[in-house]
Amino acid sequence: MTDNLTQKLIDGLAFIPKSWQIIPTNGNKQPLGYQWQQNPFNKDELIRSLQSTGSVKVRNCNGNQVYVYPKGIGVLTGKQLVAIDVDGNSATIALQKLSKSRSLLCTVAFTSGKPGRCQYLFSIPNCTNAALKSRRIRTRVKDEALEIRYAGMMSVLPPSVHPQTGQYRWVRDCSPVECAIAIAPQWLTQLMHKELPEKSTPKLQQTLQQSSGVKHDRIAALLAQINPDDYREWIRIGMALYSHSPTLLYLWDEWSRQSSKYKPGECERKWDTFNPNRITLGTLYYLAQIDSGCPAA
Repeated sequence: MTDNLTQKLIDGLAFIPKSWQIIPTNGNKQPLGYQWQQNPFNKDELIRSLQSTGSVKVRNCNGNQVYVYPKGIGVLTGKQLVAIDVDGNSATIALQKLSKSRSLLCTVAFTSGKPGRCQYLFSIPNCTNAALKSRRIRTRVKDEALEIRYAGMMSVLPPSVHPQTGQYRWVRDCSPVECAIAIAPQWLTQLMHKELPEKSTPKLQQTLQQSSGVKHDRIAALLAQINPDDYREWIRIGMALYSHSPTLLYLWDEWSRQSSKYKPGECERKWDTFNPNRITLGTLYYLAQIDSGCPAA
């Protein structure tokens, strides 16, 4: 037996190419499962699981399999797939400027239904994907930005639940069964390769370029266990990250984006108000344990 939402997801998965790596999500656009970037599904196994129980198995922080009941699905970007997320009318203008007003190639596209919001998917040839980076271009309008999503990121797909509009939808004639994914235009791959000049590089990009390695991966894993919706916890985590290293703004921002309350640019504004303090990364371990119900080893 499947409920209406589960059946919608099963039907929606029929539109998805077999090569896409799929992430189950909750009704708040958040990915489900510990280290979800390393544990995507293919569409066939997801369909089988939803048809059988209405649920899917994901890993928790102990490495155990637990059942979750998804309200949406997302596609994992990176390697051969990139998403352009146009978040607002000012982001549309930014996209037009970056593309020098060239019309976007006909490609797979979808929307939450909010005005000025749309995402476009493009394929990346194998020979060009090694040095590409995700990008975010802020606009002068509050809560609006143009985002290029690449390695380790996710875009929520139709017919997933959207917390404000109810449901994601394919743009007319732009579902994966109606048109092919276009190869990324040259201006896009050039932008993803480009090292932005220091004087005009947003603080978020600076911290991303300065950040490094394994310890940061561990911090990101802890953040993945914590719900970003609580404002007090959100501030405490930001302060803890700042005290550990001022280069960690990008991790705070990436984690914050999982919340429906996320506002582009807010992390950077708050970051500028922080000072070194006694809050340490121990706060992350504690909150990860409380939120996940497992020890943050």
